[in-house]
Amino acid sequence: MLEKLDQQWARQIFPDVHPNVWADPDTLYEVLLNALENEATLVFGLEWDSGGPGAGAGTECIYSIKDVFVAASADFGVMGPFASLDVALAHTVPTASTGKLLITPSAITIHWPHYRLTELITRLEFEDLDSDARLSINEEDWPLSTLTAVQAALARLQDTSLRQEHATAAESNADAVDPTGGALWELASPDPTTRHAATSKLRRHTREQRRESDYYDAMRRVLIKEWNELGPLRRFCSDGLIQAFHTEENLITMEAIAMALALEGEDGLTELVSLAASDDFVLRHKAAVGIGVLDRSARWAVPSLVKALREEEQPLVVYNLVNAIGRIGGAEAVEYLESMYRFHREAAVQDDDLLEHLEHALSHARLT
Repeated sequence: MLEKLDQQWARQIFPDVHPNVWADPDTLYEVLLNALENEATLVFGLEWDSGGPGAGAGTECIYSIKDVFVAASADFGVMGPFASLDVALAHTVPTASTGKLLITPSAITIHWPHYRLTELITRLEFEDLDSDARLSINEEDWPLSTLTAVQAALARLQDTSLRQEHATAAESNADAVDPTGGALWELASPDPTTRHAATSKLRRHTREQRRESDYYDAMRRVLIKEWNELGPLRRFCSDGLIQAFHTEENLITMEAIAMALALEGEDGLTELVSLAASDDFVLRHKAAVGIGVLDRSARWAVPSLVKALREEEQPLVVYNLVNAIGRIGGAEAVEYLESMYRFHREAAVQDDDLLEHLEHALSHARLT
């Protein structure tokens, strides 16, 4: 069961394995499997059961260790090392003629804890599964219909991206293809360069939308359209945006991500509101800017924004939170902004910039 294992490499990686064990394949398999579970990182696992007495069941696993991948299979033992995850998968899981991982009715659970879930879903091909079949991925139940819908949406985004590239190559208008969620999907990418390009694309679409409206209204329209077009990819995009917001260093891109999160819905806005109370000034500032894209539909968030505003000391963040509360509007927003305006208007030392922002926010809040 160890014919596909480079034992010389394995001896270097697992020096604590007793020399006598290397001569006993059955014992060595158990020892190496235990070592992998304790010292390596599980990046893929497939639990399967063919069903019926004596029909067979087992688990196929792939681990990452020392920048390479090692597979552990109930049928083939420990295999590797492999230079890439895809090569390791090809040696571990049956593949279709397309090169994708073949998922049959015997598959029960897939573990994919360290990569984007969409990267797994694009690798899957389903065979002989009933239309109402379900698959557990990372301990979450996934209907087959949802998985295939996600695959179709990803393929559509890829097709749109290719058409845009062809338009650019032909020196025609790269925006000839209307936004279909692709820019928002790219904004959630783990790659900073891709995020920066997506930000430029969104800002270009926003300039085309502005006409008589202001920047926030135009960006809101563009982002809402992008969110609506994502369909089943929406939840994946939201997770990617949250991760990107914490790692992004470009302030303009951070601002675009924050606006996108604000318009994702309650989950995205809740995350953004919590960041408005962060110890990191940049995160607080850009979260407040992002919240400024909201309108009356986010009135439920006003109490949390007021709380963040009361605790904020940095003027720039204060101004952005004031503007955001004003754009959301409603009785609660007006009441708080009026109280804040009276307090600062009667102060011995007045902050003219803050009073100007409060006046502007109040005029907007009273109209919404």
